[in-house]
Amino acid sequence: MPRAQRYVTLGHPAPAGRAPRVPFFRLPVSDASTPSQTKPAPSLARSSAWNALASVLTVLGRAGATVLVARGLAPEQTGLLVLGLWIVEMAALVVGLGLPSGLTRFGAVAAGRGDESELRALSAWIWRVQLALLGLGALALALSLQWGSALAVLRPLTPGFCLLLVGQGLGSLLAGRLAASQAFPRAAGLQATAAGLLVVAVGLGIQLGGVSGALWGYVIGQLPLAFGALYVLGRDQAPTPPTAPLKREVWRFALASWSAGLVSALVWSRLELAFLARSVGSEAVAQFSVALSMAGFVSQLPLLVSGALVSHFASNAAHPDPGRNQQAYASATRVLASVLFPTCFMASAAMPVLLPWLFGPAFAPAVPIAAGLAAASALNVSAVGSALIHGAGRAGFITRTCLLGGGLTIASGLLLVPWGGTVAAAASRAVVQGLMVGIGCWYIARRLHTPVPLDSLARTAVAAALAAGAIALLMAAAAPPWSLLPGLPVALGLYLWGLRQLKALTISDGEALDRWAGRLPAALAGPAQRTVRWLVRWP
Repeated sequence: MPRAQRYVTLGHPAPAGRAPRVPFFRLPVSDASTPSQTKPAPSLARSSAWNALASVLTVLGRAGATVLVARGLAPEQTGLLVLGLWIVEMAALVVGLGLPSGLTRFGAVAAGRGDESELRALSAWIWRVQLALLGLGALALALSLQWGSALAVLRPLTPGFCLLLVGQGLGSLLAGRLAASQAFPRAAGLQATAAGLLVVAVGLGIQLGGVSGALWGYVIGQLPLAFGALYVLGRDQAPTPPTAPLKREVWRFALASWSAGLVSALVWSRLELAFLARSVGSEAVAQFSVALSMAGFVSQLPLLVSGALVSHFASNAAHPDPGRNQQAYASATRVLASVLFPTCFMASAAMPVLLPWLFGPAFAPAVPIAAGLAAASALNVSAVGSALIHGAGRAGFITRTCLLGGGLTIASGLLLVPWGGTVAAAASRAVVQGLMVGIGCWYIARRLHTPVPLDSLARTAVAAALAAGAIALLMAAAAPPWSLLPGLPVALGLYLWGLRQLKALTISDGEALDRWAGRLPAALAGPAQRTVRWLVRWP
């Protein structure tokens, strides 16, 4: 009879001799009786697939809430709510001190060694520290909203913003714990619940209370993740706390990740909203936010794999073969680009139809900005490289290099945004992010000794441009919105043909895609696998 798998539930194993029933929140862990043995890294394809599902559900929930807010509130009210939500996101980043990243990395290393006790001890310690930080952060946010004259317009919404901060902090820590345990199916289930509840709560909140009701809808949408964190991390126990050297290593990595995240937020988050609110007004904030949301809808693909990649690269640190991460990086970059590039380019070409259809005619002025930002979102293919750097424990590099990008972003916000408004904000954002991606590629190639597949990326970009060109011709002919339905298959066919002719993917990429396609339902697996083999000329 096979050995019963053990689950984290107050540290007690399942009854011997029979397989246990798996409650929703319980996390599969390795056998702690042999902690010195190196555990093989879990399948990257499987982890990425589940992480992708969780990320898709998150994106869909936020996208649905954003559309409801834009259609249910006036542009000025939308700008007000968006500004407050951005402040909460930045506050959650500040309060977290990088501990969720530390839990993901060092928890994954412990799980890779099969050391269950260390994983639970680390989780319990970080949980206690994070709760104290969230309490202090909520208090600081409340005082800032009450006493800050620049934020007086948000003052009536203070309780909702403070609760949302706590909910987001708990959700981030839960995501780190689940990623460390490679428990991506649990994460997908939680995200499904949270996404559905968010859309329903925001929709009802807008009808019942306008801006305030929408904010409380966001708070309610965080409840599944918050309660999940209370259940999972609150029940982690270990006979001994983490060792002092391990705590120092966690703090060193967490603070490096935290400072890198803060500085990176100056480049990659919505910092332009603060400058637009200061120089132009809340309606410009709403227009730019909608443009960013549209670009975000098509650029979330890096998030579909990056959460799994960080723990995967960190787990590989327990293995002596350095080529594991090099091969995984190159293949994941090529595969991600093969999906991300056509999505971004085609969405950019179709923006004149997509944006007004989703958000309404009041946001038609945001179409050119959204088109440019969607095309520039192809730069997010660098998410694989960021995961590689974090997994190698080099988060300090991101801090140092992003200081340059942060300074450029602030300079453009002070000098260009008052002069050029939303157009200047979008242009400067694309330029600064492109510079950051270039610096990151140099570091990966020179310092981590990992080749960047630039040739394959260029070939993929050319093939994606063919598909975008077909969509652009359709838009230039003033075709009705429904014409996108027959136009998309034509554009997709052009892209696949170009991808095959330019040989942008390798046989190893085809093998990875073939494994992923084999996990689809039977009706889809066969055609998907045949398409993959045709793409890479696999006999």
